[in-house]
Amino acid sequence: ELLATHRPEIITIQEGFRTEHPSILKDYRYSYRPRNVELCIYSKYPFVKKGYLDISENNANGCIFADIKIKNQVIRVYNMHLQSNKVSGDASKIKKEGDIQAKETWLDIKGMLGKINRAASIRSEQATTILAHFKKSKYPIIACGDINDTPLSYNYKRFSNVLNDGFKERAIGLGTTYNETIPLLRIDYIWTAKQFKVNSHKIITENFSDHYPVISRIMPITE
Repeated sequence: ELLATHRPEIITIQEGFRTEHPSILKDYRYSYRPRNVELCIYSKYPFVKKGYLDISENNANGCIFADIKIKNQVIRVYNMHLQSNKVSGDASKIKKEGDIQAKETWLDIKGMLGKINRAASIRSEQATTILAHFKKSKYPIIACGDINDTPLSYNYKRFSNVLNDGFKERAIGLGTTYNETIPLLRIDYIWTAKQFKVNSHKIITENFSDHYPVISRIMPITE
């Protein structure tokens, strides 16, 4: 229903599987999902090249890209899912059972913060690899995905130094994209190179998963 309503021409999915929604995705003739990686790109336009950046030790996180030919132009689309914090369970436990006066609660909080710090360090290394790959692209870039970092983070600023954040271009407010225990987090993005204009950018607040879908309408800037 969501795809039928908004009719995107290119879709990037994190934590996706090859077998999901085959009837819905039948209109997307071109798709890329490396073996044993939970990242997918679906397109109504043909691929010129596609590839995978080996930046993670697990199947859920990573980065893939596809060079897509639209009419007479080729663009490069990245689909990123940087290292997960894996603290939703801890946060839920603290929220439900935690007593701020109890030693056990503070041990849980300390453990959760330790996970966040370790994941942040890994994300920084992953971002360095992806940004270096950006520089090698001879095509204008659109980068999508879940970077598990907010707009106040170092990694967000690094990506935003080279690409434009679609939300900042065409939206207002908090822009929450994470639909789980930890509230008000914007961690899912669509960035574009300077060769593109963002006509619209929306976060669709439907409870399909623990993240809200993000959709942008993007056009090339013509001279």
